[in-house]
Amino acid sequence: MDGGWHGLYRLSHTPRRWSDFAPMCHYHQTSPKSGFTRGNVCSLTTTMGRATITDQRLLITTGVEQREADLTDEAAWAAALRNYRGIAF
Repeated sequence: MDGGWHGLYRLSHTPRRWSDFAPMCHYHQTSPKSGFTRGNVCSLTTTMGRATITDQRLLITTGVEQREADLTDEAAWAAALRNYRGIAF
């Protein structure tokens, strides 16, 4: 990238039905290529950005800054879910 602006999403005012989203919803739920079927992922928006927890990593996004931490074992993963999502096992 040259550091300049580039399009990431294209929005339109075209009305859509829920059924219009069914094919991609099915893909994300069933395809072995989908990030949602290859492992656990839990993401939460925060007042400052986002906290994302995967099987092996915690990613905290604040504005454009990102911090990552490895979740080295099940205890670290469970602690991340408890601290960022309030989920306890």
